[in-house]
Amino acid sequence: MLTDKQKEKLNEFRDVFIEYPIITTVFNDFDRLRLGKGLAGEKPCMLLNGDTGTGKTALLKQYKERHLPQFINGVTNHPVLVSRIPSNPTLESTLAELLKDLGQVGSTERKLRVNGTRLTTSLIKCLKTCGTELIIIDEFQELIEHNQGKNRREIANRLKYINDEAGVSIVLVGMPWAEK
Repeated sequence: MLTDKQKEKLNEFRDVFIEYPIITTVFNDFDRLRLGKGLAGEKPCMLLNGDTGTGKTALLKQYKERHLPQFINGVTNHPVLVSRIPSNPTLESTLAELLKDLGQVGSTERKLRVNGTRLTTSLIKCLKTCGTELIIIDEFQELIEHNQGKNRREIANRLKYINDEAGVSIVLVGMPWAEK
């Protein structure tokens, strides 16, 4: 049986994040995508994939913690939006999840009342208002696993549209088969 002090030490150990050179490279790539927001032209996107247990989610958590939302001039600024593809994703549930992660209260209920076009318009407006510089979407393989053809293309096309209209780079993170 562990003492309270031992449990505390064990929890501290679990939370240790070691930034290996490859992680520094990924963070630098994220920074280049994020800081290129103000430049003209298309905003590049990125796919980051790896097998289960390789540290993708820990990496995202650490990057997000380095770029936390800040309240500036009456608006919550979200330089980095980290979200995830919901289980059994549809266009509406994916957009609602992004809005929810931006802090838009009621966005999960909103998807039941509005279509994908209106959710997209709301999301683009929020991204601009919140000063979002980078969108990172985790568990992107869920899109491949649970959708076929039309739904998958619809979500992919909408993400590309958001990338273009909001001028925000998007990083897709998932298992190796997310490359599809």
